[in-house]
Amino acid sequence: MVKEFNLTNEKFEESKIVKLDSTNPYVVAYKRILKEFDIIILGNFSNQEQPTFIESDNSFLKYSEIILGEFCMNSYNQIILLPFGYAVFKYFKQL
Repeated sequence: MVKEFNLTNEKFEESKIVKLDSTNPYVVAYKRILKEFDIIILGNFSNQEQPTFIESDNSFLKYSEIILGEFCMNSYNQIILLPFGYAVFKYFKQL
């Protein structure tokens, strides 16, 4: 499942790319809207070797479930994305 998902094969529409972190231009989220939830692809497209840390109790991540990706989490409940790593979230819309 994870091997079949290739971020570079995604057809990104500019209107659906959301900058999550204004201080880091390499971290973007791509939002694919489905009926009952959104699929959000969070990617670190940096060519630097530093990983990116994302607070997982922030914003939409609080209501999301990670469904696949190349990432890890640390003891501070942060999601760590290595360069060119990604995480795919299923975001449940608030009623």
